[in-house]
Amino acid sequence: MASPAFLDLLPQQTPSFWEQNFSPPLSMGVLAHGSLLFVSGSERLRLHCWHLLRQAFEVDLRDWAGTDANALKLWVDKSWLWLWDNDNRWLSLIDINQLQPKPMTEQPLPIPEGARIVGAAFGMLWWERENRLEALDAQGWGKELKPNLSIPLTAPLIRFPVDRFSETAFVVMEDAVFFADQQGNIWRWERESQKAEMLRSDVRLNLLPVTLSWRGRREIVWVADSRLLCLSAEGWREVPLTVRPSGNHPVAMGEGIWLPIEKGQRWAFCDDKGIVMAECRLPPQTETLYAFAAETLWLLQRDSDVVRLFRCDREGKVQPLETWDSKEQPFVFGYQCNSSAFLLALVRRSGKAWAKLCISPSVG
Repeated sequence: MASPAFLDLLPQQTPSFWEQNFSPPLSMGVLAHGSLLFVSGSERLRLHCWHLLRQAFEVDLRDWAGTDANALKLWVDKSWLWLWDNDNRWLSLIDINQLQPKPMTEQPLPIPEGARIVGAAFGMLWWERENRLEALDAQGWGKELKPNLSIPLTAPLIRFPVDRFSETAFVVMEDAVFFADQQGNIWRWERESQKAEMLRSDVRLNLLPVTLSWRGRREIVWVADSRLLCLSAEGWREVPLTVRPSGNHPVAMGEGIWLPIEKGQRWAFCDDKGIVMAECRLPPQTETLYAFAAETLWLLQRDSDVVRLFRCDREGKVQPLETWDSKEQPFVFGYQCNSSAFLLALVRRSGKAWAKLCISPSVG
């Protein structure tokens, strides 16, 4: 989701279309402090900080032996940008709380053997290693990556594939982190007590959990078989569903939740009681790679050897937008506000980046 500082520029001052070429390949991208952050190149990598109207910066990330930018994961946690590769070999920490981001070391550091990174929260990087969930504090960053926190696990964590990164059932709230393991246990680690506790057991989870604010309640929502498990400050509630979700992840939109069905060939929009209020159907034999929403649902679909971007409104009307060759590895995300939609695309294989502002309700 774009930050407020970024969105303040829309739509009066922002160009309706912007495109630039970079040294291929490109990484995924993240929005932070009003800028788009992504990495380009192979082995000698560069971090790009792009803002449409302000000066852009490039930061030398030095040598990442045997690593291309398209193999990187990026995760923003407050003033920190964490970068690591798919194989969990190298790690770099960038301070982005200043005009020009600053790497904390001259070279990326080797990740401890056997560690599989989960994500970042509360200024700490979390990884799974040897039946434990460990966390490394950014403030204690040094030549050796020694975890400051270690939590024993009853089983390996569940990992749901998402286009932006491969993530566990890992939800970050104001004062806690929630995760789930392959035995069907849901856990919570509290920041104040620095302790983890099991909240539920024997739960078969289908999709990556999300946070929702509906009917005055703020809840974490897990999808389990044909029901929603919703946790708020008041405790648990279960919501039966008339659909059976399957795919990568649900999408929160307003006071409802979009659920993928048949790996994203269909999507159903449900309220807090599980009632389907809208449904959209995508082309047969397609699969959702990534979805995001604001006023409408945006879907990136794999269709044989191409990747297509669609827009789906609350009435279930599906509109095709862009198409890319799947070999280009497009990374797409955006933000919509009222009738304006701002789309960003990184065509990772060829090194192209573009942004488009669409002012009419019918986005094209």
